[in-house]
Amino acid sequence: MASMCLVCILGAATCLQPFIQHAQADVKGGSWPLGKAREFVMNRHVSQPADADIPEDRVAFADWLRRIDPYAAIEPRREAVGKSLGLLKLEDSENKLVVPLVGGSAWDSGLRSAVQIIDPGELEHGSVVGNQLDNGQMINQKIDRKVHRPGSIDFVYLANLPTLRITGFVSGRTVRSARFRFNWLASLPAIAKNQLSGGLVLDLRYCGGGDVYEATDFGGLWLDDRVNWVSINGVGQSDLPLQTGGQGAIAPMINAILVSRFTASACEQLVLGLKTYLQVPIAGENTAGKCSVQTTIPLGSSFQMRISTGHWSGPEGMDCDESGVVPDAPFKGNIHNNQEVESWLSQALPEQGVLR
Repeated sequence: MASMCLVCILGAATCLQPFIQHAQADVKGGSWPLGKAREFVMNRHVSQPADADIPEDRVAFADWLRRIDPYAAIEPRREAVGKSLGLLKLEDSENKLVVPLVGGSAWDSGLRSAVQIIDPGELEHGSVVGNQLDNGQMINQKIDRKVHRPGSIDFVYLANLPTLRITGFVSGRTVRSARFRFNWLASLPAIAKNQLSGGLVLDLRYCGGGDVYEATDFGGLWLDDRVNWVSINGVGQSDLPLQTGGQGAIAPMINAILVSRFTASACEQLVLGLKTYLQVPIAGENTAGKCSVQTTIPLGSSFQMRISTGHWSGPEGMDCDESGVVPDAPFKGNIHNNQEVESWLSQALPEQGVLR
């Protein structure tokens, strides 16, 4: 069964672009079926390569695939639950980041800030070596792996406002987790409920994407009416329009959406949908502008391959802009520094007409 994502979800890690592929020699020399991989690339890849252009050697094929597709990867299949460092992995053209996930090993070790990685290879040995992006300080921290089922939603506070921090859309889990959170919020005492009267903040600064169907259903939690949400334009397939909503909104009002240049793919689709249908104000930086769609298929029992198979458009046929979603309220400070962000939000929310 092939799975369709707007960004890769790899067990405990989500990535905007493929992070450093470890054990590459094992992948190239592994027993994955080259014929199946070549056929899938020829029939579904956005570049529509001719059969004669696709290498017939495993090593050459793997190298060629990464050259034509920055989001492609052939990698070992990973279990959904396993020992991990509890880190979210993100990458753009200039930075390789890791972000600690609440409840994971890195978080339990005291790591709270996103880290710009200097030596990605050290992650294989359980060490985070890089610069903390909230204060610029160097870090070299050893982290023990532990069994951790990463969540995609955390409940925190920013500028004294209840905030949902979303790090990606995981099939069958993100919407369920959101419903649990909203039911929990509804059960709070009256005093706590009054704090919700101003609405939630959605923190998508490190939301690298995920499963497009899950992201679509997530957006529907705020919509009473059924609407056109996103359309997938894939090679070798008919256009796939997705709708959401129509079952009655159950989620609290959104006060603002916080984004960064690492907000990508399915998360950008969510931003566009909520802005289009609910006029939710957007704050932060321009988003990534990642308009391609990736599909992952198994290669035998031990490997899987991910390639770009199409593009997506937003609500009502709105084109995905590769320059990203432009925020209504641009933030010029350090988007990774929560104190700066909170200070700015506390002024922007009451003073700027853009934000409610």
